[in-house]
Amino acid sequence: MATTDRRVCRPRVLPDGMASLYAVLPAADAVAIDHALHGTARAAAAAGDARTIDQLRADALLDAVLCHSVGRLERSAPRRGPTVHITVPLSLLSGDDTVAATLSGYGAITPDQARRIAADPHSTWRRLLTDPASGRIVDYGRTRYRPPAELAEVIRLRDGTCVMPTCNAAAASCDLDHTIPFASGGSTSEGNLGALCRHHHLLKTHGGWGLEQPKIGAFVWTTPAGQVIRTADTAGGERRRRKRQRCGRRGHRDRHGPTAVLRGHTATGRASESR
Repeated sequence: MATTDRRVCRPRVLPDGMASLYAVLPAADAVAIDHALHGTARAAAAAGDARTIDQLRADALLDAVLCHSVGRLERSAPRRGPTVHITVPLSLLSGDDTVAATLSGYGAITPDQARRIAADPHSTWRRLLTDPASGRIVDYGRTRYRPPAELAEVIRLRDGTCVMPTCNAAAASCDLDHTIPFASGGSTSEGNLGALCRHHHLLKTHGGWGLEQPKIGAFVWTTPAGQVIRTADTAGGERRRRKRQRCGRRGHRDRHGPTAVLRGHTATGRASESR
């Protein structure tokens, strides 16, 4: 089993008195650690801390490791951490190894990994219906400025990353943008919301970039020079697959109707609000 190869390598010397530390962990644990560090860093930055996000992430890791009983390993104790999302075709849980599960913020994981997480007593389930042809999550139909938690989760699961095709920022750390601004008559709905990292959100709002969503989950950007950039006319799973291929990874598209979303590591974080 790959989990037997988990390890933390010894420090590697870098210039100017610095060093790198490399860890190999189960994907769900690695993503949970990343979410915890990023959540701590964002909270500190929002409270006025002058350090950069990278510096805050590094300091949060130091605090977590060096200030909490490093010498005691309690593998049997339940671990609490930020929520991680795993989208699982129901057929996979019945033993179908021809389909893939997707770990949000990471990519495809093996059927065995997904089933182990599904069997974890600390995981919680939420059933989401999808379009069998495209895998698109069905619209919840909300009408208010700030999307409710359920709708916010749907958008982030659908998009997976920032909807700018060249950007791989995880949707969990993105703003939820009204494609047509709310003040201009745009609705708070699946067809008018998209995940945008802060950089591309500012480009859309103040930088002269245009954004349209002609179909749910399909985005069309227009640069200030008039160049048109289109995303895949599909749900985020396919868009993430294409991004992973550009980055040298292999992805999967799920076409098996209803999916189940596992929310492991049960301390739930708060999603950032719509802009």
